[in-house]
Amino acid sequence: MFLMQSCLLGISYSIIWPTLYKYVTKEFTDVSLTWQKILYGTTFIAYPVASMLAAHVVQRMTSLNTRMLFVLLNVAEIVGNLMYAINFHPACLFFGRFIAGIGDAFFVVIMQDVRIIRNYKGGSVAAQCLGSFILGLGLAQLINIICIYIPFKIGDWSLQVWNFPALLAAVLFCLLGIVLMLTLDISHDDNTSDRRQQQANGNNDNDNDNDNNEIPDTSVGFSSVFVCVFSFVHTFIVSMLEILIPMFIYSTLKEDVFEAVLLYAILGLFYAMLLLATMSITSPLMLEVSLLVSVLFKLLALLCVVLLSALHMSTINAMVSLVGIMVAVAFMWSNEDVMYTNIILTLVPYPRRQYTSGLRKTTSKFSFVVSGVAVPLMFGEVGLLYVSLGLLVAVGLLFGMFITLRMFGRAINKL
Repeated sequence: MFLMQSCLLGISYSIIWPTLYKYVTKEFTDVSLTWQKILYGTTFIAYPVASMLAAHVVQRMTSLNTRMLFVLLNVAEIVGNLMYAINFHPACLFFGRFIAGIGDAFFVVIMQDVRIIRNYKGGSVAAQCLGSFILGLGLAQLINIICIYIPFKIGDWSLQVWNFPALLAAVLFCLLGIVLMLTLDISHDDNTSDRRQQQANGNNDNDNDNDNNEIPDTSVGFSSVFVCVFSFVHTFIVSMLEILIPMFIYSTLKEDVFEAVLLYAILGLFYAMLLLATMSITSPLMLEVSLLVSVLFKLLALLCVVLLSALHMSTINAMVSLVGIMVAVAFMWSNEDVMYTNIILTLVPYPRRQYTSGLRKTTSKFSFVVSGVAVPLMFGEVGLLYVSLGLLVAVGLLFGMFITLRMFGRAINKL
């Protein structure tokens, strides 16, 4: 059951990627170009931002049991996808994706309740759910391809490839909701909220194996600041590339929806392959190498953005540059958890790690919002070129600072 939910979340998360830009520019032609760009960018990042905010809230919802949380999150996915599919007003796109993103907090419920109550191994549950989620990424593009060939109308409601898949996603979540209501059986449902309350208060019995009893340090040292700055730059780059890929496909390469969907299907496959490779990384040396490779891919992607923004390239060269961007994005997706684990464990003293991790997540949310508004407005303008060049310099400087902190971390962390 949980694997089915994870698969549907993968579909809901990625199903709009190849078609959102077409949705905005084809359905809302009466909106100015500036507002089209703002609508596109904010709608693109609405789902992941809502997911991060909802995860924070769900962790503190100690009065609701697992069954109720599953139902509420499933309803959020249904309502959000239905609202997104309704093309009567531009605001439906943003609010639909934001509401659907709330349902993505399902993973928090899995890790917080099912692992504890049923004594599952957290890593095993996470790996299974992640695998199902990646399967959903691929199925989303299959649904998009099918919807290209079966557009139709329900009264005045026109269903095209850009909004029909969201309607199908809502139907799938409805079916899953019925199955959940009929079959979900959490045998310890009565004391689920008590266990969640214990976690919220830091009294989780499963954490007793932690032998380090140091009091968490909420001060912000130099290494913590570095982690937050690195997080802002990394998240901004990843989000910028995600937003730019469809814009380059449709505006620069003049490709159609079918080609866009195929490119995203290849991107999902490549991401799955890289994720399997990075999940097997355990040695400290390989962690260091993966960080270096991540920096190189950032530089490659930003260089491709500069070339696509500054030059009138042939179709073949532009496609090569776009493929370079997509490969870099796939690697950064797959390497993100490993990268941050390596940075925090390497640079941040133990008492500050938990607080620094929280600051990093907050910084990422802010970076998502900034990129969602700023990047689409810069597309087609000289500002995108300058920002990309600035990010190239920033990535180089941050990597140099990481090496410095790695070598002289103990002395600097005293600051």
